[in-house]
Amino acid sequence: MKRLFLQYICLVLLFTGSFGLLGALELEINGGMNRLTFHPDRTRAHTEPETSKEFGEYPFALANFSIRHDITNTMAFSFNYERDNILQNNVNFRFVTRSDHFKIDFGPFVGIFDDLSMPDAGIMGTFELTLPGIAFLSLSVVSSLGTQFDFTSENFRESLEGKLGFWLPGMILSVSANTRNLSRYSVEDENILTRDDFLTRYTTGINFYSKNSPISLDLNAGHQTMRRIYKRGTGIWEYTDQLESFFGNFELQLQVSKPVRVKLGFEMPFFIKSKEPMTVVPEFWNLYKASAGFVYTFFPKDYVTEHE
Repeated sequence: MKRLFLQYICLVLLFTGSFGLLGALELEINGGMNRLTFHPDRTRAHTEPETSKEFGEYPFALANFSIRHDITNTMAFSFNYERDNILQNNVNFRFVTRSDHFKIDFGPFVGIFDDLSMPDAGIMGTFELTLPGIAFLSLSVVSSLGTQFDFTSENFRESLEGKLGFWLPGMILSVSANTRNLSRYSVEDENILTRDDFLTRYTTGINFYSKNSPISLDLNAGHQTMRRIYKRGTGIWEYTDQLESFFGNFELQLQVSKPVRVKLGFEMPFFIKSKEPMTVVPEFWNLYKASAGFVYTFFPKDYVTEHE
């Protein structure tokens, strides 16, 4: 029922919006690494008998490539490629409509595994309400159309995030909750193997900014639970690996010039707890997440003149 609910929300967002003339174009490229993740190809649980009980960190390469283009002052579209340690590879195309008080983006996506097996197709969208200078509330959903509708593969991807923020002098305070899930099916020893990956994060954050400064800084802290459930056959055979931790992170953005913005990010978990009998031997500073990238904006002459 929860998955169908998310899909219906995405379908509503998908049919909202329209087109117009082209304006400014923005190119963003980010890359990095997340070492706190389960091996994407692992088929046996750490909590299973006769397997290694020591969690082995896996250096998963992160990536984000995005092209965003303004259509008018109130509409835009974007093409995005994202590589995530839970949802793996995601290619999507989004339309955006916005005003002073709301923003909606929506569009289709294709989820692809590293082994290039049968992809998953689905829909995604975000709805945001804003009281300028006071507060904002946003809801983002992602849902594939596989298992329930017999569309493309039997795998399933979904994500849900809610965020509430408040403007204060020189800063924005926010709280958010995010959950991501990837269900993957394969055949092992003539039995169906299901691997369900989950990541749930609760975050509080502060964004420091100034209209007269080229620098903005995000500081965040929160709690996360990362879980993988292994099932074989009819579900009688089932084991769960789980890690819980608190985390802190920052993202620094520097406007180097009018068209160029640089982004740097770093995250560190601490107070890590694992589900027995799995143990976490690596020191917490080896389980970091780091990223770096830049944003370049191309301004057409008539667009620059209009917005100066």
